[in-house]
Amino acid sequence: MAPFSRGSARQPVQHTPQRCGRNPQGQALVLSAMGGLVPASLLSSVPQVTVTPAHAALAVGLLMQGSNLGQALGPLLVGKAVDHHGWPAAAVRVVIAALAMAGAVRWRVGAEGS
Repeated sequence: MAPFSRGSARQPVQHTPQRCGRNPQGQALVLSAMGGLVPASLLSSVPQVTVTPAHAALAVGLLMQGSNLGQALGPLLVGKAVDHHGWPAAAVRVVIAALAMAGAVRWRVGAEGS
């Protein structure tokens, strides 16, 4: 087996046009563009959610650390899930991460409100 093949001895991965869609490169480009909008929109909201410029610098640093960590570890974790459990596991992983982040934000906003 080649060192970078995606299948396993038990269950080889089949690449068919029906599974990839009509234009997988175009889909990848759109997803990359959308992923690039998230950090930009978060960075533009920093002045509205921070009290002082010192807090703004800290918020920008934390946003960049989280964004880079997600971009580095996200594909590895999703790829591992797909390797072991198939493509539906990718959606499950992404939804769990999104719900965890939404819960953290909601918890933080609730703590500030009390």
